[in-house]
Amino acid sequence: KPDQALVHFNLGEAYRQLGQYPLAVAAYRRALEVDSSLLQAHQQLALSLLAAGDYAAAWPAFDWRLDPRLSVQPQLSEPRWMGQIEAGKRVFVYSDQGLGDAILFSRYLPFIAGQGVSLVVEVPTSLLGLFRNSFSGIEFVAIGEPHPVCEWQIALASLPALFGTTVDTVPKVTPYLQPGEAKLNAWNARLAPYRNSVRVAVRWAGNPGATGVRQRDCPIELFASQFADI
Repeated sequence: KPDQALVHFNLGEAYRQLGQYPLAVAAYRRALEVDSSLLQAHQQLALSLLAAGDYAAAWPAFDWRLDPRLSVQPQLSEPRWMGQIEAGKRVFVYSDQGLGDAILFSRYLPFIAGQGVSLVVEVPTSLLGLFRNSFSGIEFVAIGEPHPVCEWQIALASLPALFGTTVDTVPKVTPYLQPGEAKLNAWNARLAPYRNSVRVAVRWAGNPGATGVRQRDCPIELFASQFADI
């Protein structure tokens, strides 16, 4: 049914779940040709373009995630930061995704701070210690806490677009996270009995309150049965 946007959207969802991202992109684009107000199609188009490696087309579409009809966003009075550098001015960067995305996109923060911009970064409380250990010269506050007056604001996950990131220009400075000596010592002690073994970290579950968890998580019992003989 070429005139029904939802049919094309559902076809795109099927292709995306099969990992056939170019076909998913085509289906989402067709859905938007029929009905450009189909918000979920904009959002899923962006994610499929990213998965397909077409970052140039993905980043503009990725901004649809900030539409208040798709997600709850903070009420900010500052204008959006477009990358301008002015001495004495501050940028408020807020975490608009989950823990994993906050960690992923935090790699851009030192590049901005290195240009002389003062940053105030809002992150989930559970990441405060890690980020404060990892990024010097940047002020971090927990989500919901008062923050200093800033001249501009930008979502953390919008930073790659600001840098014009492509597959080949993703910042590769590693490690960019420093957990701190106390945590390192604690984990070294905990893993000491396995020092002569191959040690592999497995992320088997995410935030149970997040959407899409069923597709991403796997019961730890299934991993335990697979690794029993290792």
